Parts: sequence; C-alpha cells; structure tokens
Amino acid sequence: MIMLHKKNLKYGFAGLLVLLLAGCGEETPEMLPATTDVTFRLELPASLEVDTRAANTLGDITVEDVWVVQYNASTNGFIKSMKFEGNAGTPGLNGNILTFSTSSADFSQLTSRFYVIVNAGTNFLDGFSGNEGALKAKTVAVSSGSITGELKLLTSGPITYTPVAGGKVMVVAPLSRAYAKVSVTWNDADTKGAFTISKMTVKNYPKYMALYTRGGGALGTSYPVTGDINAAASATIGNMNSGTPYTFYIPENLRGMGTATSFADKGLDMYGPGSTTGSKLGGCTYILLEGTYKYGNGATSEAIDVAYRIYLGGNLRTDYNIQRNYYYKVTLNLSGANSSDVRVQITDGKVVVFDEVEKVEHTVDFKD
Repeated sequence: MIMLHKKNLKYGFAGLLVLLLAGCGEETPEMLPATTDVTFRLELPASLEVDTRAANTLGDITVEDVWVVQYNASTNGFIKSMKFEGNAGTPGLNGNILTFSTSSADFSQLTSRFYVIVNAGTNFLDGFSGNEGALKAKTVAVSSGSITGELKLLTSGPITYTPVAGGKVMVVAPLSRAYAKVSVTWNDADTKGAFTISKMTVKNYPKYMALYTRGGGALGTSYPVTGDINAAASATIGNMNSGTPYTFYIPENLRGMGTATSFADKGLDMYGPGSTTGSKLGGCTYILLEGTYKYGNGATSEAIDVAYRIYLGGNLRTDYNIQRNYYYKVTLNLSGANSSDVRVQITDGKVVVFDEVEKVEHTVDFKD
C-alpha cells in the first residue's frame, strides 16, 4: 500500500475517486453541507498485453500524486479539490490497488460528481476552481524525447455519488490511461535478399495529454487541434532488429475517418480525414521505417534504400484515430523491396480480460 498524505489547498480537492456522504442540500458561498471522512480505493488499469485469460496480469504503475475534484451535481458548481502525495517508486498493493483514507472530514455530503487524476504533477491543480468543462480541457505536456517511456497519466470520472446515511464509505475508482501504447515489429520474410531497418521515426504526435477524451469536446470533432501536434519534431528509434518489438506511447490523436479503399491509398493526401483546405493528412500520426535492401545473398549487390510509411489508426484503410487506453501492435512482414504484409492487432484497455483482440491485416505493395 502506498502511504498518501493529504495536502489541503486554497481551493480544495482534485483528482481521484468518488465520494460518499450523508445529508442533502446545496452549497452556498456562506455555508456548505456537513463533511465526512472517505476511504478511496483506486484500481490501476490492467496490462494491455493480454493474449489469453491465463496470461492476464495486472499493471504496475507507480502512483506519485493524486488529485480529486468534487462538483455539485445539481448546480455543476466547483466545490473543492484536494491533493494526495505518495512515496515515489513504491508499488501499490498487488501492483494495482491503492487504498487511502482522508484523515479528517473533507468531502461535502451532497449529490456530487468526482474526478480522479493520477500522476499529473504535485502542482497541477494549484489554484484551480473552474467548472467541469475547464477541468476536462486541462492537459499535461509531453516532451518530444519521452514517448519511449510510459507516460503514466491516469484518470477516472466523472463518478456520480448520491449521499447515503451513516458511517464511512469505501469509494472505488477504476483508472484509465490517458494515452495509447504502440509497438512495432518488422520481420525479414524475404528468402532472396536481405533487409536492414536502421530506424523508425514517429511523426505527428500530440504535444499534450488531455485529462479526458477530446478534452471534453463533442463527439465527431478532431482532437487535438493541429497546432498542438508536433508536426516538425519527431521521435526516432534506431537499430531495429528483425523480430524485436519497439514500443512508444502517444497521447490520443482523434483525426477522424478518411475515404481510402486500400492500405496503399491511406497514405495519399486526397483520401485523408481533414478538410479540403490544406493537407487532409495534417496532424495524422504515422511511423516511418527506413533501411536498406540487398538482392541475392548481399555479398556483392549494392544496397538500395527502402522506406515504409504506415498511418496509425483503428484499421488500415480509413481510420486515423489513436484512442486513449488502447494498444496498437503493428507487425510488418517484409517479403521484397516493394512489398510487405502489414498486420495490426488492437487491444482495448477498458476491458480487463480479452478472449480475442481485433486484428486487421493487409498485403500491400509499396511503390516508389
């Protein structure tokens, strides 16, 4: 169990579980309803790498700080936020359960909505007293060199609480990743030549992680805006060995649906999901694998340059959306200088156990 220590803020509480309380009434600037002690139980998300029921293992993400925010369900008004800090580097109970109790009466006893935010930073909500829309729109920055390590931002909510009479209450908050995981494996399936993949570059990844889906924006809207996507910068992973997965983490990037009818067309600007002004592929995340290929046994033949660009998303034709809490497992089987078999396996982290994962496969020709 991680020992968390409460820190009272000027404006209250922000970031982890739901509440409980007895009594009714609405808060006013002059007087709030009675408060009570609450025990929180945070459930860290399960592993995304699940192949069978027997292989299911729970995640082990270190909890360093927790914010909990309370809103009045009737008026939508901000009530308070609180910060709890843990011992960095200490795993939770069984690697996935974190339980702590407020040390004094802190939560208002009225019908409420709670938001829980984990690992956003110890000063993340200092001075914050905005409405729920403002909270959902807040982001955590991602540095360009950090996407090869797990990003660790977890959230839960809104969690609705209706007061009940009597005693202390246990509140359970299942946490979800605010980012996606992507792993890429290339396999040399060519029997007549020899491949070398020298590097993989990740292009067009968001600069920020939103606390909640689309930053609280409406369904069907693109998120984030293209100005919040690293278009010029890139993250590069070098020295990629055949058969070895290489992993990175990326904030959600919801660009929408395109109109391509084949995998090869997905990389053409005219079929992208964007508007007709500017690039229709603007802001869409893709990976670029670059290397060389030698015909024959490679002893005397001259190497030619090869490059494979793969736009990520829910399928290999029209979907350019990278969703939070998903695992995208890309496999590229190279069978010739201009052809390959691309496979994508997608795991939804919202489900604890996966009997099956969605697989999308395409054999494609990469033409110069």
